[in-house]
Amino acid sequence: MIAVQAESYSGPLPSPKQLAEYDAVHPGAATVLIKAFVDQGQHRMELEQLVIRDGVKRANRGLIAGGVVSVVALAACVALAFFGAQAAAAVVGGSTVVSLALCFVTGNVLQRNERADRRQNVVTRR
Repeated sequence: MIAVQAESYSGPLPSPKQLAEYDAVHPGAATVLIKAFVDQGQHRMELEQLVIRDGVKRANRGLIAGGVVSVVALAACVALAFFGAQAAAAVVGGSTVVSLALCFVTGNVLQRNERADRRQNVVTRR
């Protein structure tokens, strides 16, 4: 007579039965495994927070740089117009507005695509 037994378990850690078996072979092994799992989760959350903070800082620096470029271009337009170079003022002003609008639109499109990719990755993982 042949007996077949099958067990199935799914999870990020070994099953409670397996943890008990590890502890039987090496006392404290289950505690070490669980602590490593908890520590890894904490480490990952810290990294995610760091990435988010860095992204916010980068976005703020971009806004400041865009603001500085805008003010400098506006000052150049006013100076050019004041000294009689209206055509040059129009070119500088127009190209600045177009460039800033292009950066804004491109940034929004890239961000929207990135979010869509993330949503797609989450859906395909499930």
